[in-house]
Amino acid sequence: MTEFIEDPRRGPRLTVRCAVRVALRKGGFFHSCTTDVGPGGCQITAPYRLESGERVYLEVDCESPGPSVLTGHVAWSSSEPPWRGGVAFDQGSIDMAVALFRGLSSEGASADPAAERLPLDAILVPTPIPGSLAVAPVEVEVLRALGSGMDARGLRDRLGERWDACIGGVFALLDRNLIEVRLPNERPRTDRA
Repeated sequence: MTEFIEDPRRGPRLTVRCAVRVALRKGGFFHSCTTDVGPGGCQITAPYRLESGERVYLEVDCESPGPSVLTGHVAWSSSEPPWRGGVAFDQGSIDMAVALFRGLSSEGASADPAAERLPLDAILVPTPIPGSLAVAPVEVEVLRALGSGMDARGLRDRLGERWDACIGGVFALLDRNLIEVRLPNERPRTDRA
């Protein structure tokens, strides 16, 4: 029987970059982009640390299906730069969020749906990180522990008591295609000219 690691984050997501204007209830706004979008929330980049529980108003603009105005609250925020935060949409925004998610899904969103669980025997291999891409400290910790690659069970064992703190980073790296998953019997890819 195959054992799995479950993604601690809730709900399906698509890894997709959409422009977003974030207005804060306490005043002010900033321009940003999403890193993932789901029917219940999204992850955004921020110029500073967002306060958990803070009320936000989002105007998400993807080429297709077009702009969506959503409200929600900051469900979590990174504790160190690069600043990112998860926004949980309010109940009143769910219909629009579902329509946005379906529109992105039907367009392919230039991304695959995010993994919700990972077999313990899956081989995890890091991929090259583009120079301009910001990587969170927990993601750096995961990549260092991963080295040139190993199975998920080995990574869990290597991280030991840090595993619970790092599991979200594992799935964030998977979502951003910074870790590639191979099945145990799958041959390594070779890129030859």
